[in-house]
Amino acid sequence: MTTLQQVEDLIRKQLNPINVKLDDLSKKYDELQQAVKFISDKYDGTMNEIKSTNTKIQAHNRDLTTIKQDLKIIDKRAIESLDQVEELAQYIRRDCLEISGIKATDEPSSEAIVQAIGAAINTPLDYDDISIAHPIPSHNPRQPPKIIVKFKHRKTRNKFYINRRKLAGTKPKDIPGLDGSSTADNKIFISESLTPKKRRLFGEINKFKKHHKWKFIWTYNGRIYLKEKENTKQYAFDNDDDLQEFYKANETYDDYSYSWR
Repeated sequence: MTTLQQVEDLIRKQLNPINVKLDDLSKKYDELQQAVKFISDKYDGTMNEIKSTNTKIQAHNRDLTTIKQDLKIIDKRAIESLDQVEELAQYIRRDCLEISGIKATDEPSSEAIVQAIGAAINTPLDYDDISIAHPIPSHNPRQPPKIIVKFKHRKTRNKFYINRRKLAGTKPKDIPGLDGSSTADNKIFISESLTPKKRRLFGEINKFKKHHKWKFIWTYNGRIYLKEKENTKQYAFDNDDDLQEFYKANETYDDYSYSWR
């Protein structure tokens, strides 16, 4: 007959493998818990780093936005400053005119040429009316140097410039005192003294005029004017923005546009 002790021993014998497996599972569970805790800690740390990085990125983005806004302001002020410099440069030339088509020599001098032309257009000049006159290089190497003259009085300068129309078709040989010039057969032109930037603008507008066969282009006090015909609208240009606005307002001519900056 089986005793109680034998039954207990049998049960213990049967439970031993189960207990071993339970101990093993318990150990693995502890290890798994540790691994989960490690991963959780790492995740929390990573999330904190991501949050910190995002905060820095947002701060940098705000800084970049501020920098871009500052750059726009600086760019606008730089353009305004350049425009002011351009206006000042043109203003300094307000008392000057340029004469092309005749070469200045020792005899006649630049001043004498200006006086001879003044007499021919009913604007007689004394030496006291002229501040200075001298040759300047021509942009066309085949043409003689221009003569730039600065007048002492704006009124005299303006009268001389307005009366330039009386020179239409006139050559040096037609003017007493200039008929012996080596450029006696050239036509004489009187123009305002423009800054390099304003000359380029004038050139672009003149291209448009020639391409579309408009009739009139001229300058007055440094401003450029354009008209298609005698009784049509007059357009005024001070800078390239005015030219671009002109193109937009005249969509008929969109096939002919320029970029001269």
